[in-house]
Amino acid sequence: MNLPLVPFPRTLSSDSDTLILRSPRIEVGAPELTDLELLLQSALGGAATENDQRTPVSLTLDDAIAADEGYTLRIGTSGIDIRARTAAGAFYACQTLLQLLPCPGESDEIVALPCLHVEDAPTYAWRGMHLDCSRHFFPVAFIKRYLDLLALHKMNRFHWHLCDDQGWRLQSRRFPRLTEVGAWRERSVVGHTANRERHYEDAPHGGFYTAEQVREVVEYAAQRNIEVLPEIDVPGHAAALLAAYPALSCDGGNYRVEEHYGIFPDVLCPSEATFEFLASLFAELAALFPFRYVHIGGDEVIKDHWRDCARCGQLMRDRGMQSVDQLHGYFVNRVEGILAGLG
Repeated sequence: MNLPLVPFPRTLSSDSDTLILRSPRIEVGAPELTDLELLLQSALGGAATENDQRTPVSLTLDDAIAADEGYTLRIGTSGIDIRARTAAGAFYACQTLLQLLPCPGESDEIVALPCLHVEDAPTYAWRGMHLDCSRHFFPVAFIKRYLDLLALHKMNRFHWHLCDDQGWRLQSRRFPRLTEVGAWRERSVVGHTANRERHYEDAPHGGFYTAEQVREVVEYAAQRNIEVLPEIDVPGHAAALLAAYPALSCDGGNYRVEEHYGIFPDVLCPSEATFEFLASLFAELAALFPFRYVHIGGDEVIKDHWRDCARCGQLMRDRGMQSVDQLHGYFVNRVEGILAGLG
């Protein structure tokens, strides 16, 4: 049977019978499934017929299912039965069910589902997608739609790229210039950034997410069994940060939010002032994002400013470093320590 299921379940068997879905009546067997009941009821529609004519949909937690995110889904002529070890597994079973429904506007009111038996569990524990909101800012409504699509495909990680050379997107009450200055660029390159002749859209581009909006997105994701992984790039990809706080650079120079894409020499100076700044910044971030991981980038660091910096040279001598590559490792290890201290 050719069914529109992505990813396709590990085990699926079916027969020629069908279930006519009529105003589903959802029954949950555990309080942990209450939120899922509301989500599923909203997706399937409300009660429009007599109770005895409604299709029963049963959600049950079952310790006999081995995998934490595993589930079974049975669609029979008399109703739908979903069993899972955890609420996450039940959620993914519901996504399989929703994938079997016709797209809005593609059917009449009568929905016929194939009778089948599915047993499934994820192959990979980490299943995610990345969205770069630094180069191109997306509003919260778009982020929520993106999360809906991740959930539909049973993904459980949202990698949220919140800052880079082209814009800083995370509000900081401790450091307001990050968004007052770093969230906006004067124009944006059109086409490929490596084109011989660059063309620009001469219009400001920017925006940022408030702490309240971040909490809203994190909660919305959690309701769909998705963890949010924030990305804050250091020590390179720091043009937007340094445009706001140039004192954290090696030269205190005149920085700007970049208008095209690539790898730039703008880099944070590995000074104690920088690490104090990052400690305060990541403390704010940790209060917003409950997930145990943060992506700090750490890559694509052009070290020319470090080579020319007297403070960097003194730090290298004090610590017996022979190259700026060792200084790079020192920087990342210091940030790792900050994050470990925050759990």
